[in-house]
Amino acid sequence: MEMASACLAVLDLSSNHFYDQIPPQISGLRCLKQLSLGENQLSGSVPSELGDLTQLEILELRLNFFTGKIPPELGKLKQLKMLYLSKECTDRDSNESADELTRLRFWTWIIIFSQVLSL
Repeated sequence: MEMASACLAVLDLSSNHFYDQIPPQISGLRCLKQLSLGENQLSGSVPSELGDLTQLEILELRLNFFTGKIPPELGKLKQLKMLYLSKECTDRDSNESADELTRLRFWTWIIIFSQVLSL
């Protein structure tokens, strides 16, 4: 199923008990400025296709069951101001993850494990 490329600015699907993986087709929402998928039961890896959402300013992925590494494609998100993650978004410890994220882009705020890192 192909997603329409409508100019949807905000997609908040948090706290809906969704499960399985984030479909890579979500990258078709090119005008998206906020994507909130927190507090669900999503699993698998964070899709690299999220890096195609170049207008994204807020990305919330916290409190899910992701595995694997944070995809380096998120470094293409030059407009990103807020990134919400939690421990399960990475298979590394918090300091290593924070170091990698700060090298990807110069974001304003990165929130990991309920700690706020101001860059």
